[in-house]
Amino acid sequence: MGISSAAYGSLSPTDLDNFTNPLRLPGEDGLMGILDASDTPLRIMTCRDSIEVLPGKRSEISAYRVERDGKFYLNPTIRVRTGANFSAELANGLDEETTVHWHGLHVDWRMDGHPFLPVAPNATYRYAYPVENWGGTSWYHPHAHGTSARQTYSGLAGFFIVGDEEERRLSEALDLKLGGTDIPLLIQDKMFAESGNFLYAPG
Repeated sequence: MGISSAAYGSLSPTDLDNFTNPLRLPGEDGLMGILDASDTPLRIMTCRDSIEVLPGKRSEISAYRVERDGKFYLNPTIRVRTGANFSAELANGLDEETTVHWHGLHVDWRMDGHPFLPVAPNATYRYAYPVENWGGTSWYHPHAHGTSARQTYSGLAGFFIVGDEEERRLSEALDLKLGGTDIPLLIQDKMFAESGNFLYAPG
């Protein structure tokens, strides 16, 4: 993971000594943990949390939090099968409106996190739709009017991976394991304050 920070000065991307954080791999829980959602409805809560991005400092973030079977996930890597009926209830724990937009998925507009259907603070909204996409990697993020960029920058984003029969056969032939030999890469550009928190300064 690279570090670009106002507090840390201008760090050259050509100097490998500036890139010391280990690559984050999606595991069985925690940040970007792999969550199979083909058959079981999810309850996703937007909340505030903190993670270590800069070594030794905590960064406050907004996150999608899911609890299942005693495990906790932040911005889970959601995995579903083509043809499955996906269902997730969004519970908005933020102090402003938000939505979940299922970027790249073929869904009814009422299920697409449209700005016309914002979820107010302390309110819920049920997303439910058949997964009609072929195998591939998409992502999910907020799409409320006027706040999409800031909320996404603050941390609200995750992978949405669809698996179909062709993808299953390819993974089997190549012995691919999600989070092991098949690694989704999330590349973001952040600026940091001295405290370690994100600086959002568009323009």
